[in-house]
Amino acid sequence: MGTSLARALIARGHSVFGTTRSPSRIDTLRREGLTPVLLDLLQPSLSLPAADRIYVLVSGTRDGTLPRGLENLLRTLRDRKPERLIYTSSTAVYGEYAGGWVDEGSARQASHPAGLALIRAEDLLLSSAELGGLPGILARVSGIYGPNRIPGRDRIMKGEPVPGDAGVYLNLIHVDDLVSGLMALAERGRVGETYLFSDDLPVKREEYYRFLAGCLNAPQAIFGGKSSEERTGSRRCQNSKITQDLALMLKFPSYREGLSALLGGGGG
Repeated sequence: MGTSLARALIARGHSVFGTTRSPSRIDTLRREGLTPVLLDLLQPSLSLPAADRIYVLVSGTRDGTLPRGLENLLRTLRDRKPERLIYTSSTAVYGEYAGGWVDEGSARQASHPAGLALIRAEDLLLSSAELGGLPGILARVSGIYGPNRIPGRDRIMKGEPVPGDAGVYLNLIHVDDLVSGLMALAERGRVGETYLFSDDLPVKREEYYRFLAGCLNAPQAIFGGKSSEERTGSRRCQNSKITQDLALMLKFPSYREGLSALLGGGGG
Protein backbone atom coordinates (compact mmCIF):
# COMPACT_ATOMS: atom_id res chain seq x y z
CA MET A 1 0.00 0.00 0.00
CA GLY A 2 2.77 2.43 0.90
CA THR A 3 4.57 1.99 -2.41
CA SER A 4 1.34 2.34 -4.40
CA LEU A 5 0.40 5.51 -2.52
CA ALA A 6 3.89 6.97 -2.99
CA ARG A 7 3.79 6.33 -6.74
CA ALA A 8 0.43 8.10 -7.03
CA LEU A 9 1.63 11.10 -5.01
CA ILE A 10 4.84 11.39 -7.03
CA ALA A 11 2.79 11.23 -10.25
CA ARG A 12 0.88 14.28 -8.97
CA GLY A 13 4.11 16.19 -8.49
CA HIS A 14 4.59 15.73 -4.74
CA SER A 15 7.96 15.12 -3.11
CA VAL A 16 7.62 12.00 -0.95
CA PHE A 17 9.72 10.70 1.92
CA GLY A 18 9.60 6.97 2.60
CA THR A 19 10.58 5.58 5.98
CA THR A 20 12.14 2.21 6.71
CA ARG A 21 13.82 0.52 9.65
CA SER A 22 16.09 -1.47 7.36
CA PRO A 23 19.17 0.03 5.61
CA SER A 24 18.79 -2.68 2.96
CA ARG A 25 15.54 -1.00 1.82
CA ILE A 26 17.16 2.37 1.10
CA ASP A 27 18.01 1.66 -2.55
CA THR A 28 14.55 0.18 -3.19
CA LEU A 29 12.90 3.37 -1.96
CA ARG A 30 15.20 5.51 -4.10
CA ARG A 31 14.36 3.47 -7.20
CA GLU A 32 10.67 4.23 -6.56
CA GLY A 33 11.44 7.96 -6.54
CA LEU A 34 11.18 8.46 -2.77
CA THR A 35 13.63 10.17 -0.46
CA PRO A 36 14.56 7.44 2.06
CA VAL A 37 14.47 8.07 5.81
CA LEU A 38 15.77 5.55 8.34
CA LEU A 39 13.24 5.52 11.15
CA ASP A 40 12.44 3.26 14.08
CA LEU A 41 9.20 4.33 15.75
CA LEU A 42 10.15 2.44 18.91
CA GLN A 43 12.94 4.93 19.60
CA PRO A 44 11.67 7.60 22.05
CA SER A 45 13.49 10.39 20.20
CA LEU A 46 12.56 10.55 16.52
CA SER A 47 14.12 12.67 13.80
CA LEU A 48 11.68 13.45 11.00
CA PRO A 49 11.89 15.72 7.96
CA ALA A 50 9.28 18.48 7.72
CA ALA A 51 6.21 17.30 5.80
CA ASP A 52 2.77 18.71 4.99
CA ARG A 53 1.07 15.31 5.13
CA ILE A 54 2.08 12.23 7.08
CA TYR A 55 0.67 8.78 6.41
CA VAL A 56 1.20 6.13 9.09
CA LEU A 57 0.79 2.81 7.27
CA VAL A 58 1.98 0.46 10.01
CA SER A 59 0.73 -3.12 10.23
CA GLY A 60 -0.94 -4.30 13.40
CA THR A 61 0.78 -6.48 16.00
CA ARG A 62 -0.34 -8.75 18.82
CA ASP A 63 1.63 -6.84 21.46
CA GLY A 64 2.15 -3.20 22.40
CA THR A 65 4.61 -2.44 19.60
CA LEU A 66 2.17 -0.53 17.41
CA PRO A 67 0.64 1.72 20.12
CA ARG A 68 4.09 2.45 21.59
CA GLY A 69 5.51 3.44 18.21
CA LEU A 70 2.52 5.62 17.40
CA GLU A 71 2.75 7.29 20.80
CA ASN A 72 6.39 8.19 20.12
CA LEU A 73 5.44 9.65 16.74
CA LEU A 74 2.58 11.73 18.15
CA ARG A 75 4.85 13.10 20.86
CA THR A 76 7.42 14.13 18.25
CA LEU A 77 4.79 15.93 16.14
CA ARG A 78 3.28 18.05 18.93
CA ASP A 79 5.68 20.89 18.29
CA ARG A 80 5.80 20.48 14.51
CA LYS A 81 2.31 19.67 13.33
CA PRO A 82 1.68 18.62 9.72
CA GLU A 83 -1.42 19.74 7.84
CA ARG A 84 -2.81 16.21 7.98
CA LEU A 85 -1.83 13.06 9.87
CA ILE A 86 -3.55 9.98 8.45
CA TYR A 87 -3.32 6.64 10.24
CA THR A 88 -4.56 3.38 8.69
CA SER A 89 -6.17 0.96 11.12
CA SER A 90 -8.15 -2.19 10.34
CA THR A 91 -11.77 -3.30 10.33
CA ALA A 92 -10.57 -6.12 12.60
CA VAL A 93 -11.32 -3.76 15.51
CA TYR A 94 -15.05 -4.51 15.11
CA GLY A 95 -14.75 -8.14 16.14
CA GLU A 96 -17.72 -10.49 15.86
CA TYR A 97 -21.03 -9.18 14.47
CA ALA A 98 -22.46 -12.49 13.23
CA GLY A 99 -22.61 -11.13 9.68
CA GLY A 100 -24.32 -7.89 10.70
CA TRP A 101 -23.54 -4.46 9.26
CA VAL A 102 -20.99 -2.08 10.77
CA ASP A 103 -20.06 1.53 10.06
CA GLU A 104 -17.78 4.18 11.56
CA GLY A 105 -19.96 4.48 14.66
CA SER A 106 -20.27 0.77 15.44
CA ALA A 107 -18.79 -0.55 18.67
CA ARG A 108 -15.28 -1.98 18.49
CA GLN A 109 -15.75 -5.46 19.94
CA ALA A 110 -12.44 -7.13 19.09
CA SER A 111 -11.13 -9.34 21.88
CA HIS A 112 -8.06 -10.90 20.24
CA PRO A 113 -4.62 -9.37 20.99
CA ALA A 114 -4.06 -7.85 17.54
CA GLY A 115 -7.49 -6.20 17.58
CA LEU A 116 -6.95 -4.81 21.08
CA ALA A 117 -3.60 -3.30 20.02
CA LEU A 118 -5.31 -1.66 17.03
CA ILE A 119 -8.03 -0.21 19.27
CA ARG A 120 -5.42 1.28 21.57
CA ALA A 121 -3.59 2.83 18.61
CA GLU A 122 -6.86 4.29 17.28
CA ASP A 123 -7.59 5.84 20.67
CA LEU A 124 -4.15 7.44 20.77
CA LEU A 125 -4.67 9.04 17.36
CA LEU A 126 -8.20 10.29 18.04
CA SER A 127 -7.33 11.66 21.47
CA SER A 128 -4.33 13.48 20.00
CA ALA A 129 -6.72 15.21 17.59
CA GLU A 130 -9.27 16.04 20.27
CA LEU A 131 -6.95 17.02 23.12
CA GLY A 132 -3.57 17.72 21.55
CA GLY A 133 -4.58 19.63 18.46
CA LEU A 134 -2.87 17.23 16.07
CA PRO A 135 -4.67 16.99 12.70
CA GLY A 136 -5.30 13.25 12.97
CA ILE A 137 -7.66 11.35 10.66
CA LEU A 138 -8.38 7.64 11.05
CA ALA A 139 -8.75 5.35 8.03
CA ARG A 140 -10.19 1.97 9.03
CA VAL A 141 -9.34 -0.41 6.18
CA SER A 142 -10.83 -3.71 5.01
CA GLY A 143 -8.79 -6.49 3.37
CA ILE A 144 -6.57 -5.04 0.64
CA TYR A 145 -6.13 -6.88 -2.66
CA GLY A 146 -4.48 -6.04 -5.96
CA PRO A 147 -1.61 -7.13 -8.21
CA ASN A 148 0.51 -9.77 -6.47
CA ARG A 149 -1.92 -9.77 -3.53
CA ILE A 150 -4.99 -11.87 -4.26
CA PRO A 151 -6.39 -13.65 -1.19
CA GLY A 152 -6.55 -17.41 -1.66
CA ARG A 153 -5.07 -17.58 -5.16
CA ASP A 154 -2.14 -19.82 -4.24
CA ARG A 155 -4.35 -22.27 -2.32
CA ILE A 156 -6.82 -22.51 -5.19
CA MET A 157 -4.06 -23.05 -7.75
CA LYS A 158 -2.46 -25.77 -5.61
CA GLY A 159 -5.78 -27.44 -4.84
CA GLU A 160 -5.23 -27.02 -1.10
CA PRO A 161 -8.14 -26.82 1.39
CA VAL A 162 -9.14 -23.30 2.39
CA PRO A 163 -9.15 -22.92 6.18
CA GLY A 164 -12.22 -21.47 7.84
CA ASP A 165 -15.99 -21.27 7.67
CA ALA A 166 -17.37 -20.81 4.16
CA GLY A 167 -20.15 -18.60 5.53
CA VAL A 168 -17.92 -15.94 7.12
CA TYR A 169 -18.05 -12.55 5.37
CA LEU A 170 -15.06 -10.99 3.64
CA ASN A 171 -14.76 -7.21 3.28
CA LEU A 172 -12.33 -6.10 0.61
CA ILE A 173 -10.99 -3.03 -1.16
CA HIS A 174 -8.76 -2.84 -4.23
CA VAL A 175 -5.45 -1.12 -3.58
CA ASP A 176 -6.11 1.44 -6.35
CA ASP A 177 -9.35 2.54 -4.69
CA LEU A 178 -7.67 2.69 -1.30
CA VAL A 179 -4.89 4.89 -2.69
CA SER A 180 -7.48 7.24 -4.21
CA GLY A 181 -9.28 7.31 -0.87
CA LEU A 182 -6.17 8.08 1.14
CA MET A 183 -5.34 10.99 -1.14
CA ALA A 184 -8.93 12.23 -0.85
CA LEU A 185 -8.62 12.10 2.95
CA ALA A 186 -5.72 14.54 2.82
CA GLU A 187 -7.82 16.96 0.76
CA ARG A 188 -11.38 16.52 2.08
CA GLY A 189 -11.17 14.44 5.26
CA ARG A 190 -12.23 16.05 8.55
CA VAL A 191 -9.76 16.10 11.41
CA GLY A 192 -10.71 13.85 14.32
CA GLU A 193 -13.02 11.64 12.26
CA THR A 194 -12.98 8.01 11.20
CA TYR A 195 -13.53 6.75 7.65
CA LEU A 196 -14.22 3.10 6.83
CA PHE A 197 -12.63 1.97 3.56
CA SER A 198 -14.35 -1.02 1.98
CA ASP A 199 -15.94 -1.73 -1.39
CA ASP A 200 -19.69 -1.89 -2.07
CA LEU A 201 -20.16 -5.64 -1.69
CA PRO A 202 -19.19 -7.70 1.37
CA VAL A 203 -19.09 -11.33 0.27
CA LYS A 204 -19.30 -14.71 1.94
CA ARG A 205 -16.08 -16.65 1.61
CA GLU A 206 -17.74 -19.46 -0.35
CA GLU A 207 -18.99 -16.97 -2.97
CA TYR A 208 -15.62 -15.21 -3.21
CA TYR A 209 -13.73 -18.47 -3.66
CA ARG A 210 -16.25 -19.75 -6.19
CA PHE A 211 -15.70 -16.64 -8.32
CA LEU A 212 -11.92 -16.78 -7.83
CA ALA A 213 -11.79 -20.42 -8.95
CA GLY A 214 -13.79 -19.50 -12.06
CA CYS A 215 -11.33 -16.72 -12.93
CA LEU A 216 -8.44 -19.17 -12.52
CA ASN A 217 -10.15 -22.07 -14.32
CA ALA A 218 -9.39 -24.08 -11.19
CA PRO A 219 -11.42 -26.62 -9.15
CA GLN A 220 -13.81 -25.22 -6.57
CA ALA A 221 -12.46 -24.68 -3.06
CA ILE A 222 -12.86 -27.14 -0.22
CA PHE A 223 -13.14 -25.54 3.22
CA GLY A 224 -11.80 -26.90 6.49
CA GLY A 225 -9.87 -25.91 9.63
CA LYS A 226 -9.60 -22.55 11.37
CA SER A 227 -8.86 -19.19 9.73
CA SER A 228 -7.90 -15.68 10.81
CA GLU A 229 -11.31 -14.43 9.64
CA GLU A 230 -13.00 -16.63 12.24
CA ARG A 231 -10.75 -15.28 14.98
CA THR A 232 -11.50 -11.68 14.02
CA GLY A 233 -15.25 -12.17 13.44
CA SER A 234 -17.79 -11.94 10.63
CA ARG A 235 -19.37 -8.61 9.64
CA ARG A 236 -20.39 -6.52 6.64
CA CYS A 237 -18.79 -3.10 6.26
CA GLN A 238 -20.84 -0.09 5.18
CA ASN A 239 -18.92 2.39 3.00
CA SER A 240 -21.41 5.24 2.54
CA LYS A 241 -19.23 7.79 4.36
CA ILE A 242 -16.34 7.52 1.90
CA THR A 243 -18.63 7.55 -1.14
CA GLN A 244 -20.69 10.50 0.12
CA ASP A 245 -18.45 12.67 2.32
CA LEU A 246 -15.29 12.08 0.29
CA ALA A 247 -17.14 11.73 -3.04
CA LEU A 248 -14.99 8.67 -3.72
CA MET A 249 -15.92 6.87 -6.94
CA LEU A 250 -14.73 3.28 -6.69
CA LYS A 251 -12.98 1.95 -9.77
CA PHE A 252 -13.66 -1.57 -8.49
CA PRO A 253 -16.98 -1.50 -6.59
CA SER A 254 -16.78 -5.21 -5.78
CA TYR A 255 -14.44 -8.20 -5.85
CA ARG A 256 -16.03 -9.24 -9.15
CA GLU A 257 -14.73 -6.24 -11.09
CA GLY A 258 -11.44 -6.33 -9.24
CA LEU A 259 -10.67 -10.01 -9.77
CA SER A 260 -11.83 -9.88 -13.38
CA ALA A 261 -9.45 -7.00 -14.08
CA LEU A 262 -6.58 -8.77 -12.34
CA LEU A 263 -7.13 -12.30 -13.65
CA GLY A 264 -9.45 -12.03 -16.64
CA GLY A 265 -12.50 -14.18 -17.11
CA GLY A 266 -15.98 -13.86 -15.70
CA GLY A 267 -15.55 -16.03 -12.63
CA GLY A 268 -18.58 -18.19 -13.31
